[in-house]
Amino acid sequence: MSERGIVVTGGTAGIGLAIARTLLDGGHRVFICGRDRMRLEDALALLRHQAGSDRIDGAVCDVRDLDAVQAMIAAAQRHLGSLDGLVNNAGMAFIRSFDEITPELWREIIETNLTGVFNCCHAALPGLRATAARTGCADIINVGSRSGRYAFAGGTGYNTTKFGLQGLTEALFLDLNRFGIRVGLVAPGTVGTGLGGTAPADWHLRPEDVAQAVAAMIGAAPQACLNWVEIRPARPPG
Repeated sequence: MSERGIVVTGGTAGIGLAIARTLLDGGHRVFICGRDRMRLEDALALLRHQAGSDRIDGAVCDVRDLDAVQAMIAAAQRHLGSLDGLVNNAGMAFIRSFDEITPELWREIIETNLTGVFNCCHAALPGLRATAARTGCADIINVGSRSGRYAFAGGTGYNTTKFGLQGLTEALFLDLNRFGIRVGLVAPGTVGTGLGGTAPADWHLRPEDVAQAVAAMIGAAPQACLNWVEIRPARPPG
């Protein structure tokens, strides 16, 4: 598809930054957000060097805060001109046995990984509907995990949110496809970003692997929705 305006949450590092870079390479306009201003400024400097200031901008935003999300989406629409797609990548992880999870940690992971996605979809929906009505197509892509299908010890918090994100994605697709909004989820195995304290290994996926899948989902023909894309490491551990 032709040049489109895409918001990428959690776009300052790791998978989100790789998604932003890949979309810019594909000729799209991108708006990123992140919670840390210094990391945001560093990411924007890198991306502007790659693509110029007219095709990339960003804002500080905590996706747990609906008011902040609404302000971020409004800023994104001003920069992008139109809101063609939303990539919900912002997230957190920890690996702890259930008896070690505090109520504060539980609230943080639920509010970031699930409520944050709701907030972003809620704020972006009017713009996405307007784009779909005009062009016939808009996109929501949620960055999930194979941990949304397969539980692991110490994953009570993370598994819960990724299982929930899979259900949210499926229901959103059924609710929004009548507007021309495609909703899909990319579910990678372990990615070598260090998320959750997992040390990177040679057999891990790379952030760019996930970014290429997201770009393919966004670039699909309007009549096609890549609804579930699972990425598994091609090399076994060890």
